[in-house]
Amino acid sequence: MAKFSFDLLIDFPQESSEGERWLQEQVLVPWSAGRSMPRQAALIELRKANPLWQHLGEQSSQGFYAMMVERELIRIRRHVLKWPKSWWTAHWVFQRVRFTNVKRQNDRTSLVVAEVAAPIVERWAELCSDSARRPVCGNSWDDAQKQFMGAVIFTVTLWRAFGTPLAVSTIGAHVAALHSWGGSQQKRVASELAKAARIRFEELKGATSGSDGFCFTGAYSPARTYIDEELRLLSTKEYEALEQLYFSVCSGSVTRIFKSRIKIANAASEGPKSLTDAIMCVPGFGGTGFIAKEIAEDVKMLGFFDAATLERDKSWAMPGPGARRGCNRLRGRKLSYGATVSRRPHSKEKTKTVVTEFQSEMRELWQARETMWPCVEAPIAFATRPDVDALIQGRVGDYLDCGDIQFQLCEADKFWRAIGVAGDRAHISDSLVQAGLRVFEPCDGQSSSPECKEQSQQQQRQLEHRGQRGQ
Repeated sequence: MAKFSFDLLIDFPQESSEGERWLQEQVLVPWSAGRSMPRQAALIELRKANPLWQHLGEQSSQGFYAMMVERELIRIRRHVLKWPKSWWTAHWVFQRVRFTNVKRQNDRTSLVVAEVAAPIVERWAELCSDSARRPVCGNSWDDAQKQFMGAVIFTVTLWRAFGTPLAVSTIGAHVAALHSWGGSQQKRVASELAKAARIRFEELKGATSGSDGFCFTGAYSPARTYIDEELRLLSTKEYEALEQLYFSVCSGSVTRIFKSRIKIANAASEGPKSLTDAIMCVPGFGGTGFIAKEIAEDVKMLGFFDAATLERDKSWAMPGPGARRGCNRLRGRKLSYGATVSRRPHSKEKTKTVVTEFQSEMRELWQARETMWPCVEAPIAFATRPDVDALIQGRVGDYLDCGDIQFQLCEADKFWRAIGVAGDRAHISDSLVQAGLRVFEPCDGQSSSPECKEQSQQQQRQLEHRGQRGQ
């Protein structure tokens, strides 16, 4: 029997002396109705359900795809099959660290973006119909469509400047109808955000929303740099100062996108690549292109590009800092290689060369999907299990583009970083936080269970560590 480590699993007994008894307990498994087996055997079977399980943890192409397959299996078990949390995964890192979905459109904030954007998408279809074009119009947009697309791009930019489902749903889609973005509009949005955050804070009785703030996401900067101040102002009931904090974002770099929206929309008519490049030309949105690609991915996700345009650009992506670290791990380079962008004029050509190198490596990984991703044609163990069957029938590998590979390289960097974290069960949470990782599943503020208390402590340590790092 293969050796697996289980002592870092969330449910493993606090008292190590109880571990062996816990592992030998008979448990019912969700993948076979009425079937029971020792918990240890069930956990091993759960690990081996991943067709690439032997490679999970390796810093290799196989290990990269093994990580993606495990994450997709977790999504299936959690959201499709509705299995209990203890059977989502048998790997401790996936139990303790937050990762995005293989397809970004399945992430919580992306789902809210799609819901809130419904009237925008509907209006776009009307504009296309008025122009006697297809529902998705490709790159032959008229002035009305470009005007509207400019408004869409600004709206998405404002959503992602905050980045949480609460912020996206509060800002809403009406911003796309604004013809100006001045002080009065900025103050109104800031006021609405402050009210929404206060109500949510009171509902949670002061508990934090995991590694996120209320309106500010902890997933990326600059939004996460505001979380500590947001929580402090909510805790001390300084609501006017909180509104001013949100106003500073509404009146900040996003205003440059509003002013440049028509020019950016002209570029967007050529596809995601051109859109990303245009956004990166706006001061405050260049660098590694992280925020630019976030905006472009939202526009792409909402269906504003036709199939031919997406097909043309699917082998291209702008590598963010996390993806660069992921590539560096796979190539055995220093993690810092190409991870930052120099502003010196003479470095421009060197930066371009490094970006092209990363893009070539991402493209190579993307092309490997045809042999790496589990498919119907390949003989696979446990193929009759509901989770594995859903994985195979879903054929996610057929729908991956380089953008997905870019995002997953960032997740792979986190995964490999977590594996390298040292510490026993009593200290592993601190070690993960010290490594800059976002722990999984916020406590709802109501439960007094040991797991909930542990999560609350993790969240507090994350906030303290983020303050120490100044990010």
